[in-house]
Formats: sequence, C-alpha cells, structure tokens
Amino acid sequence: MKGSVIFMRDEGFLSRLIRWFTRSPVSHTAIVVNRTGKLVILDIDSSPFRLDNKIRLRSLDSKLKKKKQPHAELYVPHASKENVQEAIDSILDYADTPYGIGKLLGLAIVMILRRFGIFISNPLTRGIICSTVDRQYLLHLGFSEFDAWEATDVTPADLYEQIRRSPRFTRVIYESD
Repeated sequence: MKGSVIFMRDEGFLSRLIRWFTRSPVSHTAIVVNRTGKLVILDIDSSPFRLDNKIRLRSLDSKLKKKKQPHAELYVPHASKENVQEAIDSILDYADTPYGIGKLLGLAIVMILRRFGIFISNPLTRGIICSTVDRQYLLHLGFSEFDAWEATDVTPADLYEQIRRSPRFTRVIYESD
C-alpha cells in the first residue's frame, strides 16, 4: 500500500465545508509513505484554529482514530516500486511546509465561481494544501492527466473523481485497528 493515495472525510466543520464547496464525499487526501514498517502518511493537520499547521509524517491509524473514521479509501497506483519510491522522495521535501489556510480560502472562491461557469485561478497562493502535494506526487509518477489543474486550483474532490475512474489505480478499503 506504499505510495497509495488515500481519501478521507470526517464530520468536523472544515471537512463539511470543503465537502459542501466541492460537492464531494471526500474532504482530505494524503499519500502513504510507509516508515519503520508502519503505514505512515504525509499529512496536514488542517485545523483552521491552529497557526502552526504544517505538513508532517503521521500514523494513518492515529489519523483515522483522531477523525473517528473506521476506514479510508486507498487507491494504489499501477507503477513500479522504484517509481513510487522516487515520487515519495520528491514530496517528502514538503514536510514542515506551512499549511495554506489562505490558499484554502482562495480555493473556496474558485469553487463558488465554478458553480456559475466562471473559471479563475486561485487568487491566494501562499502555503500548501493536501491536494497540491498529491497532484505533484501523481505528476512525478508520470500520470499526466493530473496536469489538467493548476497546482493552486486542484481539490481533493478533483483528484478523487479522476482517480476513482482511472484504470491506473486499484481501490482498497483500509480498516483501522
């Protein structure tokens, strides 16, 4: 499952807001990077009330328990172990990058305007959000279909819809301990 793209949701305020704006069953995405024999994800703790949010490595099980989720959807890319490891190494550089609360707010503007058929780029580009990291990972794997979005405009919902329809991924349900 190393290299899998994971999609999650919870019932927190921010998660519900993201799902409402994107009209999607998912609000968060991360990459399984496996460290020390455990399932570890490169993840952002996206609490809107914390100013020190950064991308961090964390246990998948602890993330699911914190979010009160019994399971998550994983999509395993059809790629060689070498390509997966190289792509993971490329995104590990994002560790300790500040979370982009402003970028998330700008993405809300983008999503509202999309509903009216108006397509703009995210006006707020500072920091990073989960789907930006995952898009970079997928592009590094050579999945050029993920180049359809600007890095600042891609949402977890965009990635979820593209991945779940793609024959280049296998869906796995991960059950937390």
